[in-house]
Amino acid sequence: MRTFTPSAAAQLHSSLSSRSRGWKPSSWAREPRERSLCVDRSGVRCNDRGGGVHRSFSRPFSFSCPDRPMSSPIRMDPEVERLHRHLNAIGDPAWIRDYLEAARLLIETLELGPFDPRLNASLPKGHAEYLLPITVNSRYVLATQRSRHGNMAAVIWDPLFDKLSEINSLAVRYSRFDPHRGEGIYDTPWFVRFSHPRVILEHDEIRRGWLETARYERERISASPYRRYHSPLAYRLFTDLDYQGRVLSSILGTGKAETRQFDS
Repeated sequence: MRTFTPSAAAQLHSSLSSRSRGWKPSSWAREPRERSLCVDRSGVRCNDRGGGVHRSFSRPFSFSCPDRPMSSPIRMDPEVERLHRHLNAIGDPAWIRDYLEAARLLIETLELGPFDPRLNASLPKGHAEYLLPITVNSRYVLATQRSRHGNMAAVIWDPLFDKLSEINSLAVRYSRFDPHRGEGIYDTPWFVRFSHPRVILEHDEIRRGWLETARYERERISASPYRRYHSPLAYRLFTDLDYQGRVLSSILGTGKAETRQFDS
């Protein structure tokens, strides 16, 4: 250990004091850091107060302030992700616009509000066969069905479908629903596929027969057993034209949604 005599210690103290009187902080220490405020997508306010990031949380966060990136990737809400996947799987902007127009017409004609227990507008997970389907009570009434030969627009239709040759000739494929309790085998409706939703919208007899059969299905029971799968986001896409236009513009680069008037 090194030792100092009293006189040597006094000389060292005097030397250090004279040096400190001539010291000035460097420019980075003198200049205050600019205060910034950022709000991330999860509602987190990030205030940079100069000494680091101070976060105040309005709810649990999943995104960080830009100057403190998190190591994990940004994840989209699962329901939004499924909605995007369904729209991208359909792909054709004209098809999507006509399908959404048919969905809006159906919901408005049947007067199905967002909390109606008979309605299930769902977004099936995974590589679903049916895209953006709408169920009323226990049966599909409208869906886009995928196949090896392309998409088909599928709707519920009257039990007498197989007796109507003109309507039958326009269908790409059709099958009959299984009967429920109290229904005879020949009283059950059909699930009919057409080449494009435009066929459903523009052919008066097809459109009216579809809506009438869907209306009958609405009255058959009081609540859908599949209501727990209902997606408020899908319902909003079908009924909110402003939101629909923004979604289509961001995903497919299409213009604002348009409406047409049909006799129901």
